[in-house]
Amino acid sequence: MGVVLVIGFFVVVVTLVDRLSNPREAKRLGDVAIIVPAGCQLADAWSQDERLYLRYAGEACGLLVVLDAESGGELARYHGKTTP
Repeated sequence: MGVVLVIGFFVVVVTLVDRLSNPREAKRLGDVAIIVPAGCQLADAWSQDERLYLRYAGEACGLLVVLDAESGGELARYHGKTTP
């Protein structure tokens, strides 16, 4: 049992040292074109769960665009509409 604990501890230490000495490099996406209706302006942006959220606002604009943070591809587009 003691041997298994020593080997497990050694694996954890080696993995930590490897990850700290070789951090993952951020991938550059390049230019990603996002079509935004006229009159909209970027109001907020945040990332969560490997997704990038862009919220646009304006006089007649309520738009939320969800992008895949790794590929830059558009996953969803939500339009806010008002009811009379």
